[in-house]
Amino acid sequence: MKSDTTFKHWMHQFHDGGIRVTHFTSHMLHEKIFWAILVFVLLVTGLLVLSVLYGGQNVTLPQIYNNTPYLPLVY
Repeated sequence: MKSDTTFKHWMHQFHDGGIRVTHFTSHMLHEKIFWAILVFVLLVTGLLVLSVLYGGQNVTLPQIYNNTPYLPLVY
C-alpha cells in the first residue's frame, strides 16, 4: 500500500471524527443537564478545595472573604 493513499485515508478519518466530535459537543452545550452537572462538579470541587486549604485552621468565613491573615505571625 502506498504511503500517500494511507495518509489520505487517515486524514479523511481524522476529519470525519472531528466533525462528529464537534456535532456532539454543540448538542451537549445546548442541554441543560450538561450545565447542571458541570455546576454540581464545580461546586463539589470548590468545597473540597476550601476544606483542604482552610480545614485545619480556625478560620471564619469573613476572614476568608476579606482575605485577612488567619495564621499567627511568628517572629
